[in-house]
Amino acid sequence: ESAGEDPAAAAAAAVPSAGAETDEEKSRRQALQIQARGLRHELAKWKHQVELMEVEQPKQEAEIAKLKSQLTHAHDVLESTRNATRHAEVDLELLGLDAASG
Repeated sequence: ESAGEDPAAAAAAAVPSAGAETDEEKSRRQALQIQARGLRHELAKWKHQVELMEVEQPKQEAEIAKLKSQLTHAHDVLESTRNATRHAEVDLELLGLDAASG
């Protein structure tokens, strides 16, 4: 320790005051601000995407209900046709048996 030099004062001089910002700190702060701005932009984009999807949801649900109804109808027609075909085949068999026995 040299004469007249206060160790606490020397340490305080080596560290910038609370109000001062080093170039490294300023650079880091600016980088974080840019990152925050980018994240806010990304968040706004996704919020908009959600809004668009929420608007489309009722339309899509209505379309799904319509398609389910059409599918149920087509299935019912198919089953009805299968049953009619089976009955017609049985009728033909019975007619063939009656003709063979008669």
